[in-house]
Amino acid sequence: MIETSSQFGHGKTFTRIISRIFFLVTGVFFLVGCPADADGISGFSQTTIRIETRAGRSLEVEVFLALSREQQTRGLMFVKELGDRQGMLFVYQQSHNISMWMKNTVLPLDMLFIRPDGSIARIEKETVPFSLDSISSGEPVVAVLELNGGVTGKYGIQPGDKVISRYFGND
Repeated sequence: MIETSSQFGHGKTFTRIISRIFFLVTGVFFLVGCPADADGISGFSQTTIRIETRAGRSLEVEVFLALSREQQTRGLMFVKELGDRQGMLFVYQQSHNISMWMKNTVLPLDMLFIRPDGSIARIEKETVPFSLDSISSGEPVVAVLELNGGVTGKYGIQPGDKVISRYFGND
């Protein structure tokens, strides 16, 4: 309940009214989701996957799952931070040639295009933020893993390496 006073612009009553309006407005944004979420990826499920290189390295990565068309359209747009062991896994219902772009994507990314068996078909390294250029899988794939730009080089991840996950039936 908002308190009123005949002296609206004076004293503690005015401060309480402004304070309550502020908390009401921020509460509404919190409940419905502010356009600039703190992490930019609210509403995505998460899981852990593993990348095994042919050189014998293994890297666990916490991924946000882009499973629905809406999630795949949004992707990592507007995300401002992503750790070396974080990413987003786009999983499609069937294999097909996939093209992606970097519209509204703030961070440079490494895109790993993945075959149904979990093997990496192709890697596009250090994509250009905000670019509208099409980035193609080059062959039919069932998933795309987006990692922070430079991670594949840092950990020696190459085409032919394997992504281990229930989504590829190899976990």
